[in-house]
Amino acid sequence: MYVNCLYLAGPMTGIPKFNFPAFMAAREDLTKHGYKIVSPADMDVEEFGGKHFESETGQLGSDGTGMSFGDFLSRDVKLVCDEVEGVVCLPGWNRSKGARLEVY
Repeated sequence: MYVNCLYLAGPMTGIPKFNFPAFMAAREDLTKHGYKIVSPADMDVEEFGGKHFESETGQLGSDGTGMSFGDFLSRDVKLVCDEVEGVVCLPGWNRSKGARLEVY
């Protein structure tokens, strides 16, 4: 379990580079304020390298990972349920099907 750790939720699909720059900026800012953050963008970079940054459309299938929306979401929701103590939301999270599920 990630002790005293928060998960960063927000829109990704349909946003250039899957919105990774916003996730990384938010993680950096929250870390400076003493929070421990788990970000799906960081997990994806760790697992797949920088492939998501190559996607100008932010559409699954353009990311080169071979994973579906459900694959990513099941990994992330399990982490939210089992490993972190709360969720921090990026702007626009309420328009993201995945982020809404993570928050729920």
